[in-house]
Amino acid sequence: MTFSALNTLTKYREGPAAHLIDVLFGNLPPGPPLQIRPFTEGGETSSVFFNLDLDDSQRQAVTFALSQREVAIVHGPPGTGKTTTVVEIIIQAVKNLNMKVR
Repeated sequence: MTFSALNTLTKYREGPAAHLIDVLFGNLPPGPPLQIRPFTEGGETSSVFFNLDLDDSQRQAVTFALSQREVAIVHGPPGTGKTTTVVEIIIQAVKNLNMKVR
């Protein structure tokens, strides 16, 4: 089923997803990290997390994901807080980076 989805994706060679498709298929390397304050190291202000219970690795994953140009993967064993981390990424993207959820 995944192979079928990837084949379908190759049909969208034009438009805003073209670069992402090339990165996902390994035809292009990922772009350099974005410099989004306050999510970059050495920023003028520190990141403010909505979920104050995130541990250090979860905070690092949020910061990493928000600074990637194309895609970021959050992985880990069951029960390590991946879903909690992704929820924080979405909240940060919507509230602080003015991204929209469709």
